[in-house]
Parts: sequence; C-alpha cells; structure tokens
Amino acid sequence: MRYGSIILLSAGLHLAWGVPLSSARRPLSFEPNVGQANPRVKFLAHSGARAIYVTSSGLEISGAEFQFRGGKCNSISGLLPLSERHNYFRGSSSRPKAVTDIPTYGRVRCEQIYRGIDAEFYGDRGSLEYDLIVAPHADSSVVRLVWKYAKHVQIERDGDLIIDTPAGRLRQHKPVVYQVSKRERQIVHGGYVLAGDNEVRLSLGAYDQSLPLVIDPVIDSVLFAVDANAAPAGPMAVDSSGNIYLTGYTQTSSFESTAGSVQPAFGGGPCEYQGGDLPPMYYPCPDAYVIKLDSNGGVIYATFLGGDGADEATSIAVDSSGNAYIAGTTNPNPGNPNNFPITPGAAFPKPSVDGLDAFVAKLNATGDKLIYSTFIPELSGAALAVDAQGAAYIVGTALPPSSGSFGSTGFPTTPGAFQTTSTVTGGVSGVAKLNSSGTALVYATYLGGSNPEVGYFEGASGIAVDAQGDAYVTGSTSAPDFPTTPGAFNRIPSNVESTVYVSKLNPTGSALIYSTFLGDGGGEGLGAIKLDAKGNAYVVGDTDSSSFPVTAGAFQPSGAAAPWALSYSGTAGRFLSALNADGTSLIYSTYLTGAGVAYDASPLDVDAAGDAYVVGVASYNFPVTSGAFQRCLTNGTGDLFVVEFNPSGQAIGATYLGGTGSETPSAIVAGPNGSPYIAGTTTSTDFPGIIGAEQGVALTFVTQIQINNSQTTDGPCISQILENSASFAEGLVAPGELVTIRGAGIGPVNGVAGAPGSAGTFPTQLAGVQVSFDGFPAPLLYVQAQQINTVVPWEVAGDYESSYQHGTQVSVKIGSVSTNTFINPLAAAAPGIFAVNAANQAAVLNQDGTPNSPSNPAAAGSIIAIYGTGGGPTSPMGRTGEVAPLIQAPLTLPVAVQINGQNADVIYAGAAPGLISGVIQINVRIPDTTPPGPAYYLGVSIGSLASPMQPTIAVQ
Repeated sequence: MRYGSIILLSAGLHLAWGVPLSSARRPLSFEPNVGQANPRVKFLAHSGARAIYVTSSGLEISGAEFQFRGGKCNSISGLLPLSERHNYFRGSSSRPKAVTDIPTYGRVRCEQIYRGIDAEFYGDRGSLEYDLIVAPHADSSVVRLVWKYAKHVQIERDGDLIIDTPAGRLRQHKPVVYQVSKRERQIVHGGYVLAGDNEVRLSLGAYDQSLPLVIDPVIDSVLFAVDANAAPAGPMAVDSSGNIYLTGYTQTSSFESTAGSVQPAFGGGPCEYQGGDLPPMYYPCPDAYVIKLDSNGGVIYATFLGGDGADEATSIAVDSSGNAYIAGTTNPNPGNPNNFPITPGAAFPKPSVDGLDAFVAKLNATGDKLIYSTFIPELSGAALAVDAQGAAYIVGTALPPSSGSFGSTGFPTTPGAFQTTSTVTGGVSGVAKLNSSGTALVYATYLGGSNPEVGYFEGASGIAVDAQGDAYVTGSTSAPDFPTTPGAFNRIPSNVESTVYVSKLNPTGSALIYSTFLGDGGGEGLGAIKLDAKGNAYVVGDTDSSSFPVTAGAFQPSGAAAPWALSYSGTAGRFLSALNADGTSLIYSTYLTGAGVAYDASPLDVDAAGDAYVVGVASYNFPVTSGAFQRCLTNGTGDLFVVEFNPSGQAIGATYLGGTGSETPSAIVAGPNGSPYIAGTTTSTDFPGIIGAEQGVALTFVTQIQINNSQTTDGPCISQILENSASFAEGLVAPGELVTIRGAGIGPVNGVAGAPGSAGTFPTQLAGVQVSFDGFPAPLLYVQAQQINTVVPWEVAGDYESSYQHGTQVSVKIGSVSTNTFINPLAAAAPGIFAVNAANQAAVLNQDGTPNSPSNPAAAGSIIAIYGTGGGPTSPMGRTGEVAPLIQAPLTLPVAVQINGQNADVIYAGAAPGLISGVIQINVRIPDTTPPGPAYYLGVSIGSLASPMQPTIAVQ
C-alpha cells in the first residue's frame, strides 16, 4: 500500500463481530477470472458458500452491489501472492470444462477509479474490507458510493448509514476520520451525506493535506456471530446503554474467554452417561458462559462460569449498573463434591445431598469479579428477574423432601411464606427471592396443589417483577387444586391434563394477589412471562388444545396448527396471551404456532408502550406486514419470524428472518422504535448480514432489525429453492420436472391456470407473469400471489451456465418488475410421485383405467400406471411446454419400483402420453405375492435417486 502525501479512505464490510480464534476463517484469497466466472468478474473470492466478485465498477456480494458511481477501474491486479492454487472441474461428460492452477492473492488493487484515486480489496477473519487511496492533489469530493438494488438508504441520528438490500439490512457506521502526526491521532470531522438514488458522498472537515487521512467506516448488520459449537445460543439481556449480555453453556475450551475475566479457563470435567446395560459413556461436562457486548457487537468480556461438573445457565438479567445476574442448574462430577464457584457468605454455600441444585450468580459490570454466587437447593430449570433494588427473583421446578434422595431436606422454604410444605413426589413450582447481596432468602415458597407437576422442566418456567416488588409467575400444573384466587379469570379448567397458570405474589411472598389458570387444561406448558408498565402480564407458551381461549380478532384464531407450521414440528401449538393487571380477564389472546418456547429461551419481550415482541420459526405463508424486513421465506425448512403486537393484540409488524439453512431462536429483547434484538442459531451461510460463514458451521448470532419500514415498497420476492410439484420435496430438480416456486406478490390474488394453446403448447406468459431458467422461458401451469407451478425447461440439461453453476438460475418477472434470483441445484433425475389427497394416496390408475384407492384396490398380479415427474431425459427428448405425443418415449435412466418392500416388474417408464412433457408414467406389475392391504408404500428410484416421499396404493 502506498503511503506518503495521500488521503487514505479505509472501509470494511465486517459482517460478523467477535468471532473467536477457534472459529475464525482464514484470510480471503482472491483468484483472477480465467474462465471460471462470468466475464464481467475480474477477481473473485469464496467466503463460505458466498462468492465475492470484484468488477470494474466495484463489488458484488450475494445480490448486493457496492459501486463507485461515475468511476471505473482502469486496471485491476493481484497483490501479495499466496501459495495456494485453485482448480475447477465442471461440466458434463460430453462437455467437460477444467480450469486449473489458478493463482491466488491476498489483495486486489483497482487503479484509477477516479483521477488519482485507487482502491484495494482484502479480507480477514471472515470479513471483506477495502481501502480508498487518494493521491496528492487528487479531489476526494468526486468519490460517490452507491448501493445498487438497495431498497432504501438512510442516515440515522448517530450518523450511521442504514442500507436495506435484497440480502438483508446493512449498517455502515459513521466513519472515524483521523490523521497521525508525531505519533498522535488527530481526529478530523467526517460523515456521510445522502445524494439521492441510494448514493452517498463523504463530508470531510479541514485536515493537513501533507499527511495521510484515514476514513474508517465499518459495515455490519449482525452484531455478533460465533461458532455455535463453542457457545450455543441461549438467553439474552440488554441494558439501557445498548450493551448485550448472553449466557448459556459450553462444552469446550475453544470458547474464547477474555483475559482478566472472572473465570478464563474451562472447568468442565468428564461427565458420565449410563444407559441400561450398556457400558458408561463419557462426555465433557458443560460450563456456563457469560458474554457482554457493546452496542456495536464488540466483546467487553467473555467468561466461563462453572466447576468440573455439569453447569448450565438458563436465565440472565441485568441491573442499572451493568451487573449481570445469571441463574442455571449445577450438578457435581460423579464421585466428586460440587465445586461450582461460590462466594463467601452465600445464602447457600453448600450443595444439597443429591446435588440437584440451581445457582444464582451476580457478575460485576467488567466481568472480572463475582459479587456473589450461591446455590439454590433442589431447584431445576431456573429463571430469574431482578428488581430496582438488586434483589433476584428465581423460579423453577422444586423438589420437596419426599422427592429427593435419602437425607434431602428439599427446596428451602421460609417461615411465613405462602406455601411452606408440599407432599408431592414429583416436581412442584418453587419461587424464591434473594436479597441484593446474595446472602439470604427474603422468601421462598412452593406454589402448587396436591398432584405432582408432569414432566421434566415443568412447574414454574417464567418470572417477572414489577416496580412494587410483586412477582408474576407462570408455569404448568396438573393439580386440580392448584391455588387460585376469587374473581380470577379461570379458576376451574375443563380438565387438568396440564394447564398453564399465572400467579402474582406479594413482595414478601406471603400471599397471592391473584392466581388463575390460563388455558383449558387440554395440554399446555413451558411459558415465558413479561410485564408492561401497567402491570399487565404477557405469556407465551405451548398448547395442544383446540379450545384454548382466544379473543375476537385474534391474529391466529384457531389452532394449534397453522398454514405456516413446519411439517416436522409435530402437533404442539403455541399461544400468546395478555392478562389484565388484576388477573380477571384477557386483554387479548391468540394462537401463535411456531413461537419459540424452551426452558432456557425467552421468545417474548414487552416494551414500555405495551407492544409485545415474539420470535419463532415458520414455513411458507406466514402473514408478514407491509414493509417487512424480509418478505419471503428462503426455503421450507423454516426461517425465523418476528412479530410486534400492539397493546390491543394487533400485529403491527411481522417479518421473516433467515437464510437457506435453518434457524432456531433463543431470545428476543425489545429495542427502540420497533427494532428488537434477536439471538439464536443459524446454519445459513447467507443469513442476512453474515458474509464470512462457512458451509456446515452453525453460528450463534445476535442481530438487531427493524421489523418493518413504512418507506419500503412491497416488491415481489421468491423463496430460494424449488419444490417438486409431486412430492413437495425441496432441493435437487431435473430438466423437464414440474416444480413449484413459492414467494410473495408473484401473481394475481386469485389463481390463474394455464392451458395449451392451438399449437398444443402451454404459455410462457400468464397473467403478466414470466419465469425463466438460465434465460430459457418456462411454461406456466398456474400462477398466484404466493405460488407458481411451472416446468424446468429441457434446454437447461445442455446449457453451459447450468453445468458451470451446478444448478440453474431461476428468475421471475411480474409485469415489468423482476424478483430476486437464485440458483437451484440440478440432477439428472429427481423423481417424485403425485399424491391425490391428504391421506398420501398415490396418483395411480388400475389396469381397468380407474383410480386406485382403498375403496377401489388393484388386484395382485395386475398392471398399474404410476404418475410422477422428475424422471430425467427421455428418448426422444421431451419438448418444453408441449403435450407429450401418443407415442412411447422411455426414460434413459434405469427405473426400479417397490410395492410393500417387494420389487415390481417395470413394464414401461417414460413420458406420459397426452400430458405436458415432464410428467412421467411408470407401468408396473404388482407382485403376485402381495397380500391385500389398503395402504402399501410405493417406492420409486430413477438413476441414483429415490422419490423422497412414498405415497400409498391399495391392493385387494
């Protein structure tokens, strides 16, 4: 890099902060384009699954383009040669393509973008950075930075630049501008100025033109990302200064603590698992961890917290001084005493006899001292809240003496508490208040009836505290005599399989202010609770019930399933309910399928205005709101959803958040102006704001998003994966396959079906919609706002672009508006068998031409016709969009069929005559030995792939 009399404009696209060395990615290596990429690309680098392209105009990164408007690189060269070489072997057997021995460089220099102004691009630890180098006497005012295809660019009050792009929201921090004179840094005024049309210019104050000038903005959107194997996502808290506190557990010393923290070394020893008669298995005992980040995601401290046993943090809170309060569960290493770090004078310095204990620890603002740490005997699944005086309120599942081991005194209740004894043999809710110094209990009480709470981690699962010191507790119970109060919303549920309760305890823990059941007892549990300034209680929890109480105009009026429910999520539903301050009635209540609920997660927060924020996971058709941060789901494995409800229960903001992998939420905290903080885990290399993610590495992340933006136009978008129209499986597709494209705003509200014209060809434009694969127009079978059914053109089988990309580029156009594009992987065949109903009945014709069904079974030994798609090439080859002629056109790949696990003779497998080219027909003989049955699974393999879904046929 040149120095001397220059102006140095240094910028960085740091999109993942604080990644520890154990998970840091190696520096980026740039390779020149010698035929392995589009000719417009001059250099490229790979960061995880993403490609970073350097062009003459700037950079292209996953759909976002950063360009120098009015400027262009006159020459581009590689600097800092690296020893590694890259090789590509692509194409098909008939059209092979190899590009080998490509050199790599640590930097790329782009010269004379403007007169006297160069740029250098480089990367480190999963980030991409650039320097602008302005030579003496060059005019820096000509620099014009533009984010092409950005939906919106704005400057916030603090001078940060916010860029909403198709790849997610980016934040470009206000630049730090300085010069170095006599080894001292001299700050120079500098900032951004919007120039319209997503263009930004630099405003610089006076400076010494004989010295270099450094302008150092940083671009990010994900505040923090770390290898989830080192620090799995857990609870989160945020203080009034925007500092972020994370906790959870880690089972590895690769978690990178900070020097001088309260416990810099991993303490976990070997834990033992004994399963039946099998030999014992050993695994690393976990330690709790605590991480404090500043408002930009920088690590203030990171520390382990634990002994050599199993220690897991399950809750965190923070006070006005920045002290962190952590609650969790601790168990000793087998054969050893519990050596979890406990401070002198702790309320409970010794563990219980059986070691089934919670812990509560208070960590100072700099993370280098335990203010206190204590056991809470015979309590698990601990959650906590903190009042303005620094007292900690803890709830969990408590074990009475009758439940513990011999000699156990049980959960330590206090004299005068609401319920000092319990005779149940299982867990019961336990509530405790610890004084501000952690030296004594203010109170501790059981909270339950005569029946044990059912299941592990049930009992009390959430707690909140108001300004008066009243504790609000939620959990689940199976006890019909669980204590309720007169006038409460629900004192008698219809049954008590398991039902949610909400109870409010006075500041001394001696009496209930109110206590009510919330559900109807049809199977509810695992709740989180928050309060607004008026004392209204908001609860998110589980429900399997179809009669959970909902209010008029509910966001999701019936449940527990929903159109956006994940196919593998089971039957468990979710709910969100707001209970008034005296516990007598619901303000609002709704099902909310997919809301994240776990004993160590908090999917709910409430701001001062009474707006509730909920995070969860959803598949297609989640009802996002206008201006949503992310309008479309990326794929059917599910993205996060984030919803903001106003005090009346109306969704005033709802968005997806995720990439092409999978996401799991762990916490949400309300932020200013509808911009909550969200923590969780992602396997997506293209999660919004993360550029340096590696394929196959799960990341724990913290991000802050604006759920919706009234200035954002709701353009059409498509999900980034194709779906087999027969099996509904996502992923690999074959040329000629009937596929479904999912999205939002991609067609008319009322669906329109395509039909072959006079020439026998389906249209490639329908209701203003056009679809192309690698530029080849696709026939349209059906178009609607959220779904397009089309056929992958046969031409992509021999198309160079699809071979080079190992996939086909999909694009959709509605009128004159284009959606985002994506590349879907291709295969020679990707079979799917059509089903005709929700019972998974295969689309099969019996030998007499009638549809197969349990009421119309086929005879053993007879021939049936199976219909599907994704069979791959036929001979002669199919013709895109045309109806297959009434001739045989067999598949060229081998076909195998099994019925009830038996191989069936294939009589014919190929194009289905009279149907659109791409539909296949497989005629097979049912094995003679097949016994009668109403639903035998039908397995079909073509080439090396089998149909992922196995519909059924009936045999008589």
